[in-house]
Order: sequence, then structure tokens, then C-alpha cells
Amino acid sequence: MSHLAVTVNLLPCARRRKLATVAAATRWTWAACALAGLTLLPAVAFSLNANADLAPILDRTAREEAAFATLSSGIPAMKQELIRQTALSKVLVAVEDRVDWRPLLGTIATLAPDVGFERIECKLDRTAHRAEIRLIGMVPSLAQARDLVLRLEDHGSFDSVTLANSSTLALPGREVIRFEITAVVRPKGGA
Repeated sequence: MSHLAVTVNLLPCARRRKLATVAAATRWTWAACALAGLTLLPAVAFSLNANADLAPILDRTAREEAAFATLSSGIPAMKQELIRQTALSKVLVAVEDRVDWRPLLGTIATLAPDVGFERIECKLDRTAHRAEIRLIGMVPSLAQARDLVLRLEDHGSFDSVTLANSSTLALPGREVIRFEITAVVRPKGGA
């Protein structure tokens, strides 16, 4: 019997991004320090041993250049990993910031059981820091459309509710009011 192990990182998304950025910066710093050290080391060794035989110094320099080449060959892989981590971070931020429309739509269904909706449009405006729900439907009278606006306002789930548009629509044997209501929610911490 085999076991599957799953690791879940419970750190907040911003903290995971910061840790990934610090790790990438640390790798780049070590690579830059290694390059500087390998570049300056032969000059320092030569200046300390001006009268010494150059063969061991040249041999050591060649070995250090080979080691640096090995280190620098990993840089493209580190860049790709950084790109992959950045993309993953963007996905996690998008998932963390998504709006769950179900409670708001459930509130509307509870408060308007007798209303026939043609369409319900949900829109998230990140620049204005608000979520907007447009309700388009039909009721027998304008008074019922206004009553729905008042019920939505009084419930407290929405920051503002307006009857944006209403018109009379003639159906066979009767007239109905076609309405458009806009309900706005500003998330906690929004402007």
C-alpha cells in the first residue's frame, strides 16, 4: 500500500511571495559574490607572491574558473524557477482575492422569491474597490420593484441599492414592469 503525502503551505500569500523573493535575491547575491571573489583572487594571490612561481597560481585560477562556469551554468535554471514562482504567486493572489458571489446571490433569492429575473450580472471593479450586481427582471407593478430595492437596502448586505431603470412592457393580456436594480458591495478594507 502506498501513501500520498501532501504539503500545504498555510503562510499568507504575501508572506510566501516575500520569502520567494528573498530566496531569489540571496541566490543572485551569492552568485555575484562568487564572481567577484573568483575575479579578484588571482590578482591578490599574485600581488602577495610576486616572486613566486606562476604555475600553481595559474592552475588554481583555471580550477576556479571551471568552478565558476559550473555555478553560472545554473543561472538560467534559477531564472526559470523565478519566473515559475512569480507566475504561481500571481495565481495564488488571484485565488486569494476572488469574490464569492454565492452569499450575495442567496440573499437576493431569499429577499425576492416572487420576482422573475431575466438576468443577474456580477461584476468586480478592482480599481473602484467594489463589487456590483445588476438585477434585470420583471414584476407586476413599479411599487413591487421599489419594494425590492427597500428590502435589499434594509437587509444590510449591500452598501447601496438603486433602481437604475424601469419601463412598462406589454405582454399578452397584461402589462408588467421591467426593471434594472444595481446593488453595490464594498469589500472590507475597500475605499
